[in-house]
Amino acid sequence: MPLSFHKHAWELRGFPRPESLDYLRRVGVTHVVVDAERLSEPRLEVLEQALDLHLLAMEHGLRIYRLDKQPRPWAQDSLGKAYRVEAWVLSW
Repeated sequence: MPLSFHKHAWELRGFPRPESLDYLRRVGVTHVVVDAERLSEPRLEVLEQALDLHLLAMEHGLRIYRLDKQPRPWAQDSLGKAYRVEAWVLSW
């Protein structure tokens, strides 16, 4: 097993939270394959709301996502649902 396996496993322990997506970007990942049948229901809900991942294909529980090159601003409401934060810059 490569030494990097443990580093990757540690950094991705919270997938698909934004910190794990940032890590994937730093190591050059552009696409992610997910075995949805192995994820818990709460993680699937977070995955489906991840603004930085775009579903490209799905078959037999496997999903292929494209990862945005730059993170999108996000926040969570009181129920933990993610939503996009729009930034407004006003100049006078």
